[in-house]
Amino acid sequence: MIGLSLSFCVADILSNRVSEAAVTKIVTNTKVASDGDWDRLIAQYQLSYWRNFNANDIRGLIARLRQQGKIEQPRLNDPEYQHSINNGCWIKDID
Repeated sequence: MIGLSLSFCVADILSNRVSEAAVTKIVTNTKVASDGDWDRLIAQYQLSYWRNFNANDIRGLIARLRQQGKIEQPRLNDPEYQHSINNGCWIKDID
């Protein structure tokens, strides 16, 4: 599956609505360049989107997804990039 929202997709994975193994990638509107920026984003999202989840679980999942190259941030190369999640945050892969 391809995700279109880091916040909602991570919440779905941590809630076991979507299997981590089923995730091909998450294409997000975030623009997070450094480890410090990731720490700040995680702390900020823990106040809202991820408030019901364990901090270590969140950090572990984000680290695994990053290590596997499954988080794509087009805004790092194209500051004007935006996409909508009006139809939900997951797209099934086309086989």
